[in-house]
Amino acid sequence: MLEPKLPAREAERIASLRRLRQLDTAPEERFDRLTRIAALVVGVPIAMVSLVDADRQWFKSRIGMAASQTPRSVSFCGHAIAAGGPFVVSDAGADARFADNPLVTGEPGIRFYAGFPLDDGNGHKLGTLCVADRRARSLSAEQVAILTELAALAELELRSEGLERLMLQRRQATQRLDAVTEALGDALVAVDRSGRVTLFNAAAERMFGRSRAEVLQQDLALLLPDVDPGDPAGYLRRASTARDGTARASTVGDGEPLGQRADGTVFPVELSVSRAAVDGAPLYVTLLRDATTQRGADQDQRQLRREHRFLTEQAPIGIFLTDAEGRYVEVNRRWCELSGLAAEAALGAGWVAALHHDDTQRVVAAWSTQWSTAEHREHPFEIEFRFHSASGRVSWVRLRAVARHNDAGTFTGCLGFVRDVTVLRDAELALRTSEEIHRAVVDAVGEGIVVYDRTAQVVGCNAAAERMLGLPVDRILEWAAPDRGWPAVRADGTPFPVEEHPATRTLTTGQPSADVIMGFSAGDGRRRWISVCTQPMVGAGQLLPWGVSCALADVADPAVPVVEAAPVVDQRRSES
Repeated sequence: MLEPKLPAREAERIASLRRLRQLDTAPEERFDRLTRIAALVVGVPIAMVSLVDADRQWFKSRIGMAASQTPRSVSFCGHAIAAGGPFVVSDAGADARFADNPLVTGEPGIRFYAGFPLDDGNGHKLGTLCVADRRARSLSAEQVAILTELAALAELELRSEGLERLMLQRRQATQRLDAVTEALGDALVAVDRSGRVTLFNAAAERMFGRSRAEVLQQDLALLLPDVDPGDPAGYLRRASTARDGTARASTVGDGEPLGQRADGTVFPVELSVSRAAVDGAPLYVTLLRDATTQRGADQDQRQLRREHRFLTEQAPIGIFLTDAEGRYVEVNRRWCELSGLAAEAALGAGWVAALHHDDTQRVVAAWSTQWSTAEHREHPFEIEFRFHSASGRVSWVRLRAVARHNDAGTFTGCLGFVRDVTVLRDAELALRTSEEIHRAVVDAVGEGIVVYDRTAQVVGCNAAAERMLGLPVDRILEWAAPDRGWPAVRADGTPFPVEEHPATRTLTTGQPSADVIMGFSAGDGRRRWISVCTQPMVGAGQLLPWGVSCALADVADPAVPVVEAAPVVDQRRSES
């Protein structure tokens, strides 16, 4: 079994992961929703949002996976974050890297895996949005594109915790989409090449009087008695003969199509069939309506188109379609809001007018190159740029587009998504600037500074602390209490009790400590004497601190009187 390689700058990556404060937290719907969608998109039983810690992978969200964490040494996600991009294992049982992996040979019996790394905005891959199956398979380009978008949304959820306004908007948009979906009254049934039912929605349950458990993996003839159970492919072939891949009810059978309920009663149905491809195999998605309760086929079609359009219009991201020449043929409401252009003005090459003048040449050149050859079209297109509206508003957006092909494999255009990243970029810039200023100030002071988080883990130190302690920063960041203590002594040479370390004392009591004298053997083997002062870092309305700042000062004379601190309950460790 091949163990995952460690990414470059692993200590920084671990520190960034722990700053998120997501490890070992309760499940959240905002992540669970993404894993549910990922599992549905690919059609697999297992989907997760994982965070790769120092020696484990922990699942913030999981579907089809009993364990909440696994060792990093056997994790597929460890390989994914080291790869830095989408990492796909089509058949783990036939792959020498994973064939003897316990996650393959034992539970959950993984054969297929696809992981999409989650970036912290500074190049560190913290975990993945991943899907897995117990059988070998592959992903289509469309599935890769959708999973990449879901991973991007997972990144935003991880990185934008403090942006409450954006989170509220996202929740409201999701609620609108859920409400529209629940309001749809059409039965939805999907069947595979052999005619087995693979999807059966709630409206279909009501229409046919059967539960999903009764219908899934059964022959379509259970619902439509006119379909020959021995030759469901004939029905499916006729359904796919229309030029646009859609067949009306009149193409099936010689008379009016009939549905059959669980009690044996039959009723006329109106249906439309759309052919899609999943893992290279055809999937036939059928919308069925009880013709006895419909007002007419034309009106139904218009209503269906309105509902589909409404779904697109309520999407929280910009969506656009182009033709094979790269000309825009459709944009949604959110795209117009981001660009400042009316939908009619964006069509053709009109969208270029919304670009910021400093970005126009770069974006147009990259866009033209992307769709110029089949080789370029094989890969998703992604770019960040600015929209500059006529009102003067400038907004940063991230565009991602994937190629669309018809059943014959001919390139027909692209499907694109545009997300507003202005607030995120501004927040990240402000955070980086603040951190740089803070680092410059801390490094400029003569005292050593060591910062602990609420779990008594060292999360930062300055150059003076490295010099005083005689250890590099990566060794200092490994210290954690209360498992080990410093080999420290008091000013009189007696051992310094583990339970009296000033940092853990302040974490426990919320009280500062002043001038606690400690002697210890530093990284170079020499005994050094320091004076330690601690200050709690307490948030508004909190009783106990979320962290502690320790100031270290060299003490030349070990006979300096000891000023006792408040009671301490734990002690940090030095190098292992």
